[in-house]
Amino acid sequence: MSELAAVLAEHQLDNNAAGWFKLPWRDGWNAIELALRVSFHEHGFGDQPWLAEVCKNRSTTQDIYWIAQDLLAPTVTPNRMLRAAFRCLQVLLAKSDGGGEVYNAILVGAFFSVDVSTAENLVLEFRCRDSIGVGAKLLGDGNDRLRRAFTIAWKRGLYAAAYSLPAAREKL
Repeated sequence: MSELAAVLAEHQLDNNAAGWFKLPWRDGWNAIELALRVSFHEHGFGDQPWLAEVCKNRSTTQDIYWIAQDLLAPTVTPNRMLRAAFRCLQVLLAKSDGGGEVYNAILVGAFFSVDVSTAENLVLEFRCRDSIGVGAKLLGDGNDRLRRAFTIAWKRGLYAAAYSLPAAREKL
């Protein structure tokens, strides 16, 4: 076990945007929702009801791409994180996510200007959803053990180990 721990420690990544966005996303909706939520928390504004509704309904109509394009203009949306959310939405709609890597390229730039202490719990939450299919918050159900394992691995910078966990059981 000590040898395993030593090898894992060698592959530990930094607790910042460079580390958080090394692994590809499995579901682009999680990347979009992360950017939307961080925008709201970081700036105290950024509530984007249109985008929140698109995410809630998982809407993928062609007109959504062009609405997002209009909203990407810095004069329309000065908030960098919201622009990242709109761009991630376009990538998802165009099915051009590069196996989940393109979301990282978009998000990493937006996240470098975000305070780590503000963002780290939100990144943990959405990465947990992306990896195991449920959020990180303990709910007293049969998935709590998996949530704890994900959180421990993630907070230690063992992102690949966190993403190697099995999916949560849907209904318990």
